[in-house]
Amino acid sequence: MEQSININWHIQDQNNNVKKPHREPLKVAVMERITAMMKEGYREGELIETVRMDDSDGEDGIEYHGWWTLKKDTQHEEYLQCKKK
Repeated sequence: MEQSININWHIQDQNNNVKKPHREPLKVAVMERITAMMKEGYREGELIETVRMDDSDGEDGIEYHGWWTLKKDTQHEEYLQCKKK
C-alpha cells in the first residue's frame, strides 16, 4: 500500500510562496513534526513553523501555517483484491 503526505500552506506574502532559503529547513522541521504526529496515531494535523535565516526575516523570523493529510492509495489495494478473486 502506497501513502502520500499532502501539505497545504497558508502563506500571506506578496508571492504566496515559501522563501527559497526557507524551503529546506522548513521541509526538515515539518517532516519531523509529521513523523511525531503519525507515531501518536494522527493522520492529519496543523503545522506551525517559524524560520529565521537572516535579518531580512525580522527579529522573530517568518511564521508559516499549514495543514497536512495522509492519503492512502486505495486503487492499488482494490486492484490486488480483484486479482485474488
